[in-house]
Amino acid sequence: MTELHELSAGAQLDALRRRKVSSYELTRHYLERIERLDGRLGAFTTVCPEVSLTEAARADARLAAGEGDRLTGLPLAIKDLFATAGVRTTFGTRALSDTVPPTDDSTVARLRSAGVVLLGKTSAPEFGAACFTDGELTGRPSVTPYDLGRYASGAVGAVAARLLPLAHGSDSAGSIRTPPRRHLQPRGPQTQQRPHQHRTTLDVLRLRHRGADRAHGRRSGDRTRGDGAFPTG
Repeated sequence: MTELHELSAGAQLDALRRRKVSSYELTRHYLERIERLDGRLGAFTTVCPEVSLTEAARADARLAAGEGDRLTGLPLAIKDLFATAGVRTTFGTRALSDTVPPTDDSTVARLRSAGVVLLGKTSAPEFGAACFTDGELTGRPSVTPYDLGRYASGAVGAVAARLLPLAHGSDSAGSIRTPPRRHLQPRGPQTQQRPHQHRTTLDVLRLRHRGADRAHGRRSGDRTRGDGAFPTG
């Protein structure tokens, strides 16, 4: 039997729309995986189960009423360099470790408007200045599940370990292009990008999810793991 986290983001959205799975069930599934597995990955700085389950229940009500948007009910986490209303945003630094913004960043607002369920915040370098996340806030670096001694971004590690169906990110100097290429090694036109070009949020989501599938060397649902370094199933 295929586990929920083995479905692609598109398949999960289809299951939500067809009412084969509830957003509440899907969200709880990912929260349980994060609690069980993230201690070794350092992918998250903040997890917000109360917010997540409240938003999931609201998404289910919208779907039942036929009012769902493109991403309604799909669990997602936000890179911890972007403000999230009511949810801690640290910008990767201890100096702001207790900051809870009153409003969403514009990108976050658009994602929430499209119906995503916020699971939490993925680890990021301090103010986004470094090319890896050393774990100043979490006490452990963000690593790839395929090699726990190799640094990764929080979002990439989370998608690779199936703690998220896809991920939010940003790219000022390669934050989107570099981790999938170095840690997940996707192949195809998604990585053929000139340095001055910028991707939209939806491009980011597609790249990170496709990269995770390719890194597993499989289609979604195939139980073959990467190099066996971490139990991604």
